[in-house]
Amino acid sequence: MTEFQLRPVRVYVLPFSEDVSSFNPERVILKFLPSGTIDIGALCYLRRCSEERRHQPDRGKRVDLSSLDSVRVQRVRAIIQCISERVQYGSGTPRTEYAKTLSIVAFVDWADGAGHHFSCYDEYSARSAYRAFVDYLWERIRRNEIRSCTAAKSSKYVLEFLTDLLGVDDLHRGLNLPRVKNSETQHTIPPSEVTQAKALSLCNAVFDGLTNLVLEEMPYPHRIEMPKYLGWAPSILWIFPLHQWFKTPSELASESDMTRYGLGYDYVEGRAYELSEILPSFASRKEARNCKQRTTRNITASNKDPRCKSRISAAMQAHNTFAIQFLANTGMNMAQMISLEWSGDYKVSTVRQKFKVVKWRAQGKWQSFEIQSVFLPAFKRFLELRKYLLNKSPCRWLFISLGVGHNETPQQMKASVVQYMYRNLRCIDPALPSITSRDWRAANVDWMLRKKIPISVAADVAQNTEEVIKDAYATGSPETHKAEMTVFFEKVSSVVLNETQVAKGGQEGPLGLCMDYGHPDAAVRISKAVPDCKNPEGCLFCNKYKVHADEHDTRKLISSRYCIQRTAPLALSLEHFEEVFGTVLSRINQLLTEIRKRAIDPAMVDRIEKSVEEMGELDDYWAAKLELLIGLDLISI
Repeated sequence: MTEFQLRPVRVYVLPFSEDVSSFNPERVILKFLPSGTIDIGALCYLRRCSEERRHQPDRGKRVDLSSLDSVRVQRVRAIIQCISERVQYGSGTPRTEYAKTLSIVAFVDWADGAGHHFSCYDEYSARSAYRAFVDYLWERIRRNEIRSCTAAKSSKYVLEFLTDLLGVDDLHRGLNLPRVKNSETQHTIPPSEVTQAKALSLCNAVFDGLTNLVLEEMPYPHRIEMPKYLGWAPSILWIFPLHQWFKTPSELASESDMTRYGLGYDYVEGRAYELSEILPSFASRKEARNCKQRTTRNITASNKDPRCKSRISAAMQAHNTFAIQFLANTGMNMAQMISLEWSGDYKVSTVRQKFKVVKWRAQGKWQSFEIQSVFLPAFKRFLELRKYLLNKSPCRWLFISLGVGHNETPQQMKASVVQYMYRNLRCIDPALPSITSRDWRAANVDWMLRKKIPISVAADVAQNTEEVIKDAYATGSPETHKAEMTVFFEKVSSVVLNETQVAKGGQEGPLGLCMDYGHPDAAVRISKAVPDCKNPEGCLFCNKYKVHADEHDTRKLISSRYCIQRTAPLALSLEHFEEVFGTVLSRINQLLTEIRKRAIDPAMVDRIEKSVEEMGELDDYWAAKLELLIGLDLISI
């Protein structure tokens, strides 16, 4: 007999529909939809086969049956209860909870191997085990086995788990926890507004056109108005009850006469060809007549049957297209969207201007999401389409699948369906990129921040924390930043005042005048250029800031630029220096260019530049700041 053996197991889908106290913890395998399964029950055994990988999700790990520990069984029961509550009531997605549970199992595996068998029993043991675990993570970082972000996530998940399980909130006290380095942060750059507009306009056209075909029982051939950006003349797509349900102008232009007329369908004018038109493409009149008859029968039969195969296929195409629109509007990730359950009864309320919250109760718990008010009619139309597809069949999921042939029992939509739909849309627009749910979320957040919607609201809509929004989604697109900076710099003429111009109520500062201290306001949102009264450079990006085209203010600007340039050696790299100070230096140079135009003496700026940079004659404020940096040995003389 081998040391490790299989044991009886049972798979439980989270969240539980029965009492945890009725379980045999040592047999439990947890199933996280749609991510996968985790053999949590194996932790009841102190000796487990660590090298085995389960290829069958419903088969447990091999364990040493004699190592079953009765106390550990009770702790695992508590762990299962904790995980179930996190899935049911926590703010994380099922995919996130799956990742957290994997970290928990990895922690217990490590603790057992390191001799900390009581790591999840009590506060004293947990504190000792967690301290050793953090040291273990740091050692792996030093050996370049894992990155800081991986260690930070693992230590965070384990800390949250032990805190919830034991009710102790200071296990990390005195510990130097791994943190995510800025260089490792994966910023998501939103697609350009042009790309977003093309994708959404194409999705809207296909969804509206196919939904009207199905729900209004409109006849074939069916005409769909396409977006103008495609450059078609006319901007029309004709739909037929065929496997190849449309042809684009480029496809038609490259076809031979035999291909064009062979099936008997006119994709240009949306009709069936007459016998006389297709006759030259066939070897005999009989073959041409048979083709004409097949075409007529197919169109007639499809128009008589509101649930014919082609209409159901069109409905599924519309359903999948709406999934893209839904991701774009809500900012959900894919796992969140396909995990939404639906009961049919829902209510809509206004949570804030231009936003609606859709709330319903399904499987005994409340679910909700926020959408823009203008998107609500499309959502209601989607619900009608879903009802048509289900045809009175039950299905707990909001987004569904009917299988490859669209004739199977309704089930949960697969995540891969969205990418498949993008491939279909590229048959219409070959240049259309696949925009991921993460890209849409970044675009959503970027739009809200540019509209000056508070980041707390953006986090609520995107169903994420403010920290994650700031770190991963608030970078903005390069095109938007370029446009914003162009507009921002073009307004420089309104900032620079003539030498004799009086600024009433202005308060003098290190870089010029502030017209309303303590109330910074940015005319344009620029992620790396934020108005800030506590930081002198922040004045440069505030619309309350003014500067005179005289020697006094010019010396301030050039002195500031000189000090910034002297701190360049403190940066990690030239790229890092540019990232931190590039926008500030560009702003100062723009102001100096405008001052050159406004100054009474055109040579004044060049003269002050020479006195500051060569003679060291800085403005008093910046001279004191430079001396402080030198005194702290941060820069050399």
